[in-house]
Amino acid sequence: MKLKDFLHDKISYIVIYFIFIILTVLMLNAFKVDKSCIIALTGIFSVMYFGCMAAEFIKKKKFYDNMKSVMAELDNKLLIAELVPGCDFTEGRILKELLYETGYCYGNRINELSRSVEDFKEYVEMWIHEVKIPLSSLMLMNYNRNDDVVTRSAGLSELDNYLEQILYYIRADVSDKDYLLKKVSLEEIINQVIVKNKEFLIGRRIKIKKENLEKTVVTDSKWMEFIINQILNNSIKYSKDNPIISFYTMEDDDSVILVIEDNGIGIEPSDLDRVFDKSFTGINGRMGRKSTGMGLYLCRKLCKKLGHVISVESSVGEYTKVIISFGKNEFYSDVT
Repeated sequence: MKLKDFLHDKISYIVIYFIFIILTVLMLNAFKVDKSCIIALTGIFSVMYFGCMAAEFIKKKKFYDNMKSVMAELDNKLLIAELVPGCDFTEGRILKELLYETGYCYGNRINELSRSVEDFKEYVEMWIHEVKIPLSSLMLMNYNRNDDVVTRSAGLSELDNYLEQILYYIRADVSDKDYLLKKVSLEEIINQVIVKNKEFLIGRRIKIKKENLEKTVVTDSKWMEFIINQILNNSIKYSKDNPIISFYTMEDDDSVILVIEDNGIGIEPSDLDRVFDKSFTGINGRMGRKSTGMGLYLCRKLCKKLGHVISVESSVGEYTKVIISFGKNEFYSDVT
């Protein structure tokens, strides 16, 4: 801290002080006070005033110079508030509190980003293991000159699904700029998802049932197709003998409700409340093929952005229902 900067900040106070001195001298002259007394009084006032300013300058200079010195030696600048000693003037205390709050907030943000990077690295590692399974199968088929079209198509579809999942995972946090709400046909979206997975469905001999799907909802067709595709792939992955996947809707005054139900292995009660958690695979994911645990997490995240509500009901060994509720909001009544 330099003296000229300190005086520059105090210039208004100095001007006011000199105005005060001039007025005081004029008043004392008006009362015919002895000049030596006037000089003595103004001298005392000046010594006291500028002495206080000098003391304030020394105190602040010591504090700010110390802060700059500590900052220069720190590798992690966010720790500055922890290492700067306390002070006995208000501005310094306020500055230290602000630095502490700023460091705390930025520290939390850095930790959050670090966790996000670690989560992404872990997800990519699991994703690679998942992708290697259909890729190895296709390579083996190619090596053996196996021309099983259905199996080959199923493997390619599986690879496409995994590539789509990681793409949507990367874009999920900025999807606000990527979706468009409009009226769409639920039946058309579901039919597109079924066609996309037909090789899977044929290969696993899965029966599809559709009922009462002639509904129009307000959503983004691209995002909703991805969401339904993730749910369908989970139903296929955890299917059992004589698999059936059903799509049907219900309706009330406030919403259109899409239900995707399968008769697969179900979800353990202990896992049911956590199926939408990030990277959660549950007992089923650990017992069978290794799962990334990101499908339903992305479904919930995207549903929330679209204004939909998603939930799961299940009974072990009997069924799993994924329920998506589309609100009937008058705000969207003119969306086409």
